[in-house]
Amino acid sequence: MKIKLSVKWNTELAIAWLFLTPQINYYLANILDMYGMPTITPLIYLMAAILGILSYGQTLKTKQGMLFTWTLVMLIIVSAFVNDQTTKYMFDSNILQSGLILLLFLYFPVFLLLQQPIDFKRLMNYLWKGSLITLCFAVGAFCKLVSFRNDRTFDYMSFAYMMLSPIMICLIQEWQKKRVQLVLPIAASVVLFVIGCRGAAVALAFFLVVCFLDLYFRGGRTVRHLFVKLIMVIGAVLIGLNLNFIMKKMVILLDSFGFSSRTLEALLLGKGLFIKSIKNDGRQSIWKQAIDSIGIMGKGLFGDRTVILDEYHNPVYPHNFILEVMVDFGMVIGSILVLSFIILVIKAVFKSYKSNDMQKIQMTYAMLTILLIKHMVSASFLTSFDFWFYIGLAMNLIIYSNDCLKSVPQQEE
Repeated sequence: MKIKLSVKWNTELAIAWLFLTPQINYYLANILDMYGMPTITPLIYLMAAILGILSYGQTLKTKQGMLFTWTLVMLIIVSAFVNDQTTKYMFDSNILQSGLILLLFLYFPVFLLLQQPIDFKRLMNYLWKGSLITLCFAVGAFCKLVSFRNDRTFDYMSFAYMMLSPIMICLIQEWQKKRVQLVLPIAASVVLFVIGCRGAAVALAFFLVVCFLDLYFRGGRTVRHLFVKLIMVIGAVLIGLNLNFIMKKMVILLDSFGFSSRTLEALLLGKGLFIKSIKNDGRQSIWKQAIDSIGIMGKGLFGDRTVILDEYHNPVYPHNFILEVMVDFGMVIGSILVLSFIILVIKAVFKSYKSNDMQKIQMTYAMLTILLIKHMVSASFLTSFDFWFYIGLAMNLIIYSNDCLKSVPQQEE
């Protein structure tokens, strides 16, 4: 008797899996480490890399997939040729977590998979489920972290930024369905604000404000909608009026566990959440070095690491997408890429509004949050999972905004 095994490729599930792998792994690895258990990070990244390799079998069948893939391969080769120092920043002693390996087998495949028609609602459902898992791990890791009473150091920036997209996705999905699971992203939002990463806090605040304004001005004029708007305004006013009191209580509560929040303390001391902190955290020096390093010809992919040092004299990226592109690609090609990036973002916003699909519109706000807030003050586009996802999403919205749902038949979950 012959047994036939049939496995059908699921594009939307592959996108969600590859996109959420870094976030889920980060918090799971932290939890395992806190309990003194061995990490399973190599296994998780190996599985994701295998999925990324398999995805090329789908994406290289298309002209766009071939074009983008060969462009990236040629850029890597040319970069290594014109600046041989870049190779040491492409690879790491842990080969599976090297910048170039992650780019080729995790981040870039997500971008390529989004260059074809997708079932947007199905994708959002997968992203939502994965984001719920991510936030459960994140909140659990934070609670365990607080229990250490400052006896443990941690990377507060990664901890906060890894939550950012899952929080936005859950808020978008659960607001539409008004589910009780909305409590989880709200709790995670509180964790993000108090964890101490001001850039992530500003990014999430930007997303919430834009969504609030959109819902307020576009939310309809029925009695129910007007009532919801009134509650939103009253809630915003009450929080604004009592913000100092709320923050003081939160600081006292956290202090009772031996945990301090850079974000809350900066606000209470009047130091500002973001703009003033930039002057004191070394970014101005990094940006100045980046500007001074921009030439007619670029330094190649990862080339910015060869010319920029942080305050501890360690190689670092510019913490700004535009500066990174200009240093890596040079004044001529870099300017063209930056202009293309701006046009792409603007077109994606207009296309989402034209679709009149609230999920697409709010995911566009998430895209703006990541591309225009996070990647202008932190992260490197070459080693950032969310950059490639949102750039791919922007291109998908532009190309398939009107008919992507019609062109893909509904499948069972």
